[in-house]
Amino acid sequence: MPWQDLIGVFGAALYVGSRFLVQTKSLDGNNNTYAFMNILVPVAVRISLTESFNLAPALIEIS
Repeated sequence: MPWQDLIGVFGAALYVGSRFLVQTKSLDGNNNTYAFMNILVPVAVRISLTESFNLAPALIEIS
């Protein structure tokens, strides 16, 4: 598996994990940590798109 795909998987796990932490009230949605996590997710997904481009996730991440 290319390293770009591994970063994309990390981004997906970070996305699910951050939402889980907010839902379980382990993390405040107004916290800087949550904001930082939400910045890392699209960056990781965009890096993964450099290996094998897919238009749908690219449009979602850009928006």
